[in-house]
Amino acid sequence: MPLAISGQLADLSSPTNRSLTFEPRLAPPYSLPIMLPGVLGALSASAAGQHSVALTVGELTLDLLAVSGKAAPGKTVTLRAGAAPVTW
Repeated sequence: MPLAISGQLADLSSPTNRSLTFEPRLAPPYSLPIMLPGVLGALSASAAGQHSVALTVGELTLDLLAVSGKAAPGKTVTLRAGAAPVTW
């Protein structure tokens, strides 16, 4: 159910085209879980539409991180448990 609400879609099959995208079914503000094998975290959005992704377990390097078509800045995004969240 949480994945259906967040619209989470991960494609980590290619080492040169790794993506994690979300199409949330909720209006902001929200905080939704991120669940992948070996990775746990949260996607949050403020009422103003600012997105933030933070991990509590694991690590991900992505070529695309996006919420509702709005991509995080940068060519690649690296997320690590305990590190500062990626916010855009």
